[in-house]
Amino acid sequence: MKKRLLAASAACLLSAVPSRAWGPLGHKAVADVAESWLSESTRERVRELLGGSLSDVSNCADNVMFARDPFPCAGFTLDPAAFAGTKPWHYIGIPIGTTDLSDMKALCKNGKDCVVAAIKAQTAVLKDPSPHVTKLQRQSALMLLVHLMGDVHQPFHAIDDGDWGGNAKKLTFKGAAKNLHMLWDDLVMVEDWKEQATWDAKPLVEALERPLDPSSAAPRSYRDVGEQAAAESFVIAKDIVYPAYARSQALDQAYQEQMQPIVGRRLTQAGLRLAFALESIFLRYDQARLSSAAPVRNAAAERALGMICPAALRP
Repeated sequence: MKKRLLAASAACLLSAVPSRAWGPLGHKAVADVAESWLSESTRERVRELLGGSLSDVSNCADNVMFARDPFPCAGFTLDPAAFAGTKPWHYIGIPIGTTDLSDMKALCKNGKDCVVAAIKAQTAVLKDPSPHVTKLQRQSALMLLVHLMGDVHQPFHAIDDGDWGGNAKKLTFKGAAKNLHMLWDDLVMVEDWKEQATWDAKPLVEALERPLDPSSAAPRSYRDVGEQAAAESFVIAKDIVYPAYARSQALDQAYQEQMQPIVGRRLTQAGLRLAFALESIFLRYDQARLSSAAPVRNAAAERALGMICPAALRP
């Protein structure tokens, strides 16, 4: 009965505006959107590697930061000690006064500790055909990529106004005390993330896919998916969200209705770009493993990739 009530309340929220933010359900939705766009061959590769679906690992990157002991993530085990330094990988704090976004590496802590660099690094691990890369390393890389692709599409994971990415911007939302980053992490969801993590993402995914336009997520090239998403997130926060906060810190249903379409678009783009990245990764990985002089193209993966991104941008 409780699950039916939760599903009904989710449907009511979605009927107004098709969107949720980046709590556990939001990350599961990004993963499910991506999986729905994968070719069967890439979907099989994912299942072989993870022992489960993309959704099954979509929140492990957050969970591992707060865990004390090893815990299961889909079909493998994560040791928190191995991820002790990964917290900076979830964001890139671009100063709000930045006018040139062309060199993301320069905006990344130490040139490598940010979400953009982490997306590149995990992509490189997955593309590497070397037998020296262990299965656990590939599993961890895919787990991280699934989650970080969602994070980089959250506006406050790509900007800083001396406020820790909106965390120091206090407000009330429908009378409840919050901060701006918290609000955008959880814009239309209940605060209890443990409960939220048990919800079925299917109604949200269906709502996100109804107005789906794959061209809206097409990257400029297969190399810069993370950079493009970070730049978009920065602009959204700077030009839309911060000005709205400056006008009022007592936010209500009207604010929710104004911002939810942005959230929905970002979740959809994250899912499509994750699918694009995975098709690119596994297509190139399969080619690299082939020993013939003329590598055989994976036709199913090519078709899926073509639906997400124009041929001119493919690897």
